[in-house]
Amino acid sequence: MQNDPNLGLNYKWEFGDSGWNVGMDANLLKLGTLIQLSVLSDNLTTPPSNPTLGDRYIISDGAIDAWLNHGRKIALWIDGDWQIYVPKDGWICWVISRKTLVVFDDEEWKDLISL
Repeated sequence: MQNDPNLGLNYKWEFGDSGWNVGMDANLLKLGTLIQLSVLSDNLTTPPSNPTLGDRYIISDGAIDAWLNHGRKIALWIDGDWQIYVPKDGWICWVISRKTLVVFDDEEWKDLISL
């Protein structure tokens, strides 16, 4: 099995490989989170106490608790836990709370357009 260089999706399973189900579930979860990316907010350092299934955030620097050491990454609440994704240069995201489009460039999120 290999991982693609952009999203890190698993591919090239050999016939009969174990882990295919888990790997494919991870692929689909990642695609559902990152394609047409939007987040509720990009300025939280503490995970919300009562997140709703599917809530997504860009984690602010200085985050604590489950988000400790994950500043600038994308957090998804699913199956009772936070899944954390590392953005790549060029990724674009709509920040709902600020009505702003941001792009990940050189290890930080930068505003592109505000409405």
